[in-house]
Amino acid sequence: MFHVHTPQPSTGTTTFLDVEFHDGVAHLEDLHPVRELALMQHGYRVETDRGPVEVYPEGQGGAYVDLNTLTVPQLRELADADGVDLPAKARRDDIIAILSALPPQPIPGSVDNGDGSFTAPGIHKE
Repeated sequence: MFHVHTPQPSTGTTTFLDVEFHDGVAHLEDLHPVRELALMQHGYRVETDRGPVEVYPEGQGGAYVDLNTLTVPQLRELADADGVDLPAKARRDDIIAILSALPPQPIPGSVDNGDGSFTAPGIHKE
């Protein structure tokens, strides 16, 4: 089950990217990976009560990584690959917090809106 929260909750029913929200939250049994990334790029918060989920397939730019499943060496390797300098004595929770705070990378092929946001391919910004 996916729970999607709007960036600016309001009462009533609204729709965005064909997802219907009731009082600022949508509860979905399934959510297409590209739609999930598009929602996140627009500031929506996506939660799941499932275990680690692959957010988008390999062909879309790489697999989603659940940082909580990685070891400290794997987290350090990921940080190094992203060009993030970590304190030498950073603990696992500290590293996860640092990596989680990084801005999300846009979906490959997204259009830069010029304001720090991106529009996913095939989605027309209103």
